[in-house]
Amino acid sequence: MSYDDLRNYLRLLKAQSAASQDVRIDWAVIDPDAVSAVNHEKLAGLQIADAVASGVYCAINLSQYGEAEPRYLDMMRPLIYQHDSGNCLGYGLKLWPVDLGSLLPQLPHLECLQERQK
Repeated sequence: MSYDDLRNYLRLLKAQSAASQDVRIDWAVIDPDAVSAVNHEKLAGLQIADAVASGVYCAINLSQYGEAEPRYLDMMRPLIYQHDSGNCLGYGLKLWPVDLGSLLPQLPHLECLQERQK
């Protein structure tokens, strides 16, 4: 995804929020026009974000051998924001641009995420 695509998506969400649609984002802390690229070695927080993103990627996506490593997600689960219902999907962990149900046919190992959220 390009940075322009991300900025445009955030602008769409902001417009939907202004139109009273169900978008719950604090726009005082997010500026779509301020989205930019920064090398991860410039900011320690980006290194942490890279490590988390890599762990989630390896837990979800299949390797060249057809295997995933869901333990990474299991280890991060206590740190992922969960809504009052205990559900992290769509809250602390958002699969985008498609939802979990759309991914299950190609990545059946993700069914464990669904089961844990019940």
